[in-house]
Amino acid sequence: QVKKDVVAGPFQILVTELYRVFLFGAYICMMKAMALVPAVGSVFSFILSCFLVSMYSFEYIFSYKTWTSKERMSYVERHWIYFLGFGAPCSGLCAIVAREAPQFLDTALFSCLFPFLILMAIRAVPVRPKARGLQY
Repeated sequence: QVKKDVVAGPFQILVTELYRVFLFGAYICMMKAMALVPAVGSVFSFILSCFLVSMYSFEYIFSYKTWTSKERMSYVERHWIYFLGFGAPCSGLCAIVAREAPQFLDTALFSCLFPFLILMAIRAVPVRPKARGLQY
């Protein structure tokens, strides 16, 4: 499924990378802002963390397939529940460690888990849920 006949120009590569940087930056800012909201903020922050971890893990596959930003986001939107579940274990472990230990341990744990997340993302084959009334 790799597009071998399409060679992205330098401008397209620059646009895709800038979009990725702004997207990840926006997710981090939203996570920090949501964490400040009483009661439900930590839940929304955790959900955003799950998406961030999974998109960061799948970024290597997206780059290998030379997908544009639009194709990447379309894929994430179609398989949003898979991406939420894919990032949940790592985000959950990091959140537990972040509450109980200094922040550098949280970062160290993520650094140890991240190579395994990349390997799992390479082998992943998300399946779209069958529509039973609701369209995802």
